Amino acid sequence: MNRWLKKITSLGLLVFAVALVILIAFDSKRNPDVEYGPVQIEHFEPVSHRRSSEEHGEESRDQLQREPLARDVNSRPSIPKANFDAFLNSKPFKTQEHQLRWIKRRIQRLAPLWEDARQSIYSSQPEIFSSPKRVLLFLGLLSEYSAYDFATNAFKGGYLGELVQWSDLIAAVHALGHHMSLITRKKIIEKDVVKTEQDFDVVYTDYIGLHALRDLWLFPRLKCKLRIVDSFGTEPLYNLRTKTMNPDTWEMFSNWMFEDTRQFMTFYPHTPDNSFLGYVVEKSTISESAKQRKKEGVVYGKEGYFYSGKEEYLNFIADVTELHATVKDRLPRSLSRIRNHGILKFEDLQQYKVSRCCL
Repeated sequence: MNRWLKKITSLGLLVFAVALVILIAFDSKRNPDVEYGPVQIEHFEPVSHRRSSEEHGEESRDQLQREPLARDVNSRPSIPKANFDAFLNSKPFKTQEHQLRWIKRRIQRLAPLWEDARQSIYSSQPEIFSSPKRVLLFLGLLSEYSAYDFATNAFKGGYLGELVQWSDLIAAVHALGHHMSLITRKKIIEKDVVKTEQDFDVVYTDYIGLHALRDLWLFPRLKCKLRIVDSFGTEPLYNLRTKTMNPDTWEMFSNWMFEDTRQFMTFYPHTPDNSFLGYVVEKSTISESAKQRKKEGVVYGKEGYFYSGKEEYLNFIADVTELHATVKDRLPRSLSRIRNHGILKFEDLQQYKVSRCCL
């Protein structure tokens, strides 16, 4: 029981951190002339707040400012429903089944913990659920603009870091009760966003998605509302146009000229220039007593060629402790002492760790 309480508490804190990031993105009352680094940041408010005094008058404007205070004082916002089973079987996951298959599995596995964490947040900070926003999530890495097939290779030892972060972002937006549009295809963007001129409070995408939005003439319209899921972050220098850059780099990862580099959301909190989005870390199911048993190591590397040239170093470690790997192909023959398990599902990896510790 204590172990599950710790797990739920830990996940709850992580969801709370994600919630804070989203709320910061939506905040429409920041000082419009905040000084941040070498540039002046201009804040762009959501459409619902950009109402002129000519249209509403001074009295109406004052009323708009007073209304949220009245709601906060007199009522406790109700927690929105977040049925993860229904969500994962909704239209976006059916019409984009191949692209979202890995993401769906991760959200499905963690759904009970997300719900527990959601209830925990509501009990302590119910105001978080008081103002649901319209959120567009366009996963460019899963669209036809991506040269790498993330969706297929996710089950063949491909890159998972970006998919993990997108999965947890999608789950957090749903758990917090926001109105979500989840898109992985250009034609859906054209149908649901371009033609309808639908408006959003915030738009999450990635560098690949930026190119699609630019080609569809959506980039200027959405620029101030964009949040870029950017694993490694973007320094201010690379956000600007500069002659010192390699022309090949300009096209993909630089020269987007955002007003605020905090629109880039990173995997780790490694720079104050960007915003930390993060991802969910699951606690180990191995007991403390089991951890005192035989020491073993895991070598991280998706393909066998990653290990070339490292044989002497790895064999030195293998002299001290037993080494394991999850490589999709074969390791070099000189590393025969490393036990390769091939591609493992998360559940299989956890079960293997438990069985090794408790033998």
